[in-house]
Amino acid sequence: MIQEAGFRPRWIIELGSGFDTAAQSLSVSRSVPYSELAGFMIPTTPGHSGVVRFCIGSRGGAFFLCGRSHLYEGTPFFNIANAARIASITDAEGLLLCSACGGVDPYAGIGDIHLFNDVIRFPPHRWSHSERPAAETFHDRMPSPRKPLNPHFSNAVTDAARRAEVALNNGVIALVTGPCYETAAEIEALRRLDVSAVSMSCDPVLKQAARLGVATAMLGGIANIAGQPGKRLDHQLILDNVSVNIAPKFVRIFRELIGL
Repeated sequence: MIQEAGFRPRWIIELGSGFDTAAQSLSVSRSVPYSELAGFMIPTTPGHSGVVRFCIGSRGGAFFLCGRSHLYEGTPFFNIANAARIASITDAEGLLLCSACGGVDPYAGIGDIHLFNDVIRFPPHRWSHSERPAAETFHDRMPSPRKPLNPHFSNAVTDAARRAEVALNNGVIALVTGPCYETAAEIEALRRLDVSAVSMSCDPVLKQAARLGVATAMLGGIANIAGQPGKRLDHQLILDNVSVNIAPKFVRIFRELIGL
């Protein structure tokens, strides 16, 4: 992929639902669809365009992976974790995962931006039975990262947000399988665990990043408030909220991180 870009990236940035508008507003040197890249699956969830955009600025270059596949789409674990492998192969300084999230914290608001400092996983057993290369050992399959999110790289993202004048909240994110929204009892349970937000993605990439020793940070934008009685909740609402309330803030952070 370095050959397609013409430069070695400092960061790999993977974007979730609706965030492609953020990458489109940045000056990119070239774009390549996932269909032209070996091992990439075409996302079927709306709001995931399936394009890699190459962007370079005064503080370094970035590969933006616009859209991700999910286990609930039937995509094998190994193919979902491409962002981590690309970060490792290119010796990138960090992997930044961006996600549209449901707000679990009762004080959360639409458009709030969170930089997560830890993760709680709620995966089914099949997440552990993924397709892997035969050369991988059993030990490699079971990383034990006490800190799956890298504090040093997270500090770099915090500094970029400060320069961009984007307020960041800190907290813990719950990663669930989907594709469904949480019940009232599940939301209450997550709140009792001091979870700030919930997402249906990113765990396969985090696990692979831990195996490969890739420094990872995770930004989430609150695109809906979990568990509001009588409130309409569907994927189009998520995309609308990301486009209007979240993506513009991410653009400002990206510009400061890359130096545009």
